[in-house]
Amino acid sequence: MKQVFSIIAGMIALFSLLGCGKESVEFTSDPVAAYMPLEIGREFRYRLDSLKFINFGLKDTVVRYQIKDVVDARFTDSEGNTVYRMIRSIRDSAQTSESAWRSNGTYSITVQAQTIIEQDPNNFRVQKLKLPITEGMSWRGNSALVSSPYAGLYDFTIDADIQNWAFYYAGVNQSVKIGSKTYDQVITVEAVNDSSNVAQIPRFVASRRWVQEQYANGVGLISRDIIFWEFQPIDDPNGGVPKTGYYDGFGIKMRLIEVR
Repeated sequence: MKQVFSIIAGMIALFSLLGCGKESVEFTSDPVAAYMPLEIGREFRYRLDSLKFINFGLKDTVVRYQIKDVVDARFTDSEGNTVYRMIRSIRDSAQTSESAWRSNGTYSITVQAQTIIEQDPNNFRVQKLKLPITEGMSWRGNSALVSSPYAGLYDFTIDADIQNWAFYYAGVNQSVKIGSKTYDQVITVEAVNDSSNVAQIPRFVASRRWVQEQYANGVGLISRDIIFWEFQPIDDPNGGVPKTGYYDGFGIKMRLIEVR
């Protein structure tokens, strides 16, 4: 299964050929910090559905939790960027007591002029957002990761090209409903969305990869969806065509409950 600062204005100048003359056209983009507003003590609470494979990968199950991310500290790194330390806690979805929260690690968020970088407890460093915030804008958000970073954690190969994923803004200035609340000025970031052998014919390898996040201006992360699994056939002991197989991977569905 994490101070209010000065917002750095982001402005991108583009040049277009209009008619027979060349004119300078200036497009403004919201600063990345507007979609990750952080201050010490701010708290984000989410519902979390965690997809797991059990019984040696023969069955899937969903475990439900609540998670709490708190902005714990702010400091400046050696390059002059603002870095926030986030403390994550977790509790069972049925719990309502504040004493039920238990520690679930720390991570950091680095705010730069052009991008926001998140470094999770596994030290995966990902460019979550990047200027300009315009629909279709693409960047390699996982470029700092090594090939197959999940090796040793999961028995799959679908992360071999993870550093080459092309993140892009699939939607900008959207209106999105989470639970009973509607958020405006939402951007949707999609990192990967593909599959193979969707019919899941047992004798062939199958896989599904989908990573999407949504951020609301002035709020922060409001949703996260990850589906990341691979199906491997199990050899027939009699030498026949495989009739079954096993799954390995994980899934995450996060939805914002509230910001405190």
